Amino acid sequence: MTLSDRIRHRIRRIALIAAALAAAALGVLNHAQAARIPLGALTTLNLSTHLDPMFVELYEMRELVSTPSYVASTPRLTINSSGNLGHRTTPSPWASSLPAFDVGSLSGLASDSSFVYLVGNGYYDGTNWRAKSTAASSQIALGSGTVQFYRAASVAAGAAQTVVESARIDASGNLLVTGGGTLGYGTGSGGTVTQATSKSTAVTLNKPTGQVTLNAAALAAGATVGFQLNSTAISAGDIVLVQTVSGMSNAQNYTVNVGNSISGAASIYLTNRSGGSLSEAIVLSFSVVKVATS
Repeated sequence: MTLSDRIRHRIRRIALIAAALAAAALGVLNHAQAARIPLGALTTLNLSTHLDPMFVELYEMRELVSTPSYVASTPRLTINSSGNLGHRTTPSPWASSLPAFDVGSLSGLASDSSFVYLVGNGYYDGTNWRAKSTAASSQIALGSGTVQFYRAASVAAGAAQTVVESARIDASGNLLVTGGGTLGYGTGSGGTVTQATSKSTAVTLNKPTGQVTLNAAALAAGATVGFQLNSTAISAGDIVLVQTVSGMSNAQNYTVNVGNSISGAASIYLTNRSGGSLSEAIVLSFSVVKVATS
């Protein structure tokens, strides 16, 4: 055999080996698909990976039911060059000091050495908090035994936000209202009721806050009348705050007091402080403050 024959023979052997390796690799893939190798709750796996110097996209794992397609589909998880992760979204440009996980187009979870942040419509770029979309924003910061609540008014997408603390629960368990807010009941908590027959007739309103419109029966000068406010929101010993509604022209003619509270009710007393008999449908506002003894 000549030298040229030996070279051609070696080339053919190398080609045959390469073809065999390629066939073996394809056979393994097809076998893995045909055998439906379980992976946790998955029965088969189709993973297509895209790499470049800037980012890594992990594409969805999808069941293969017939012949392999090996076609990349919509990205489900995206890791950017800062190492931040996005689920069904591209991660926002968070500051490197805040490793973050964005879920969908608005929500984000991030942390630094002091706090874990749950953010709705916002991200921190190292200098400012910025809006992900044109809308208001809210945040909860957890850390050092405290829970802090923040808000930001609506700005344009990508614009800097002015983040203001609304409230916090401190390390001692105290609830503190901050940022100019108030403490009280929101819409849906209250109700109204109108007293029938007389100013001494009991009323029932199973709400922790609301208004009672009293009967317009006459109340003599200097006289006091009492009635019972029934409410499942009241427990024995709770503090029930009651006052006449501001803005009533004759509100200054009355004094209102709460005698006591028992389970399911409180006693309310109205006194006519004027110099004459009054026949008015006085409106009283009330709120229940819960009390604990242990």
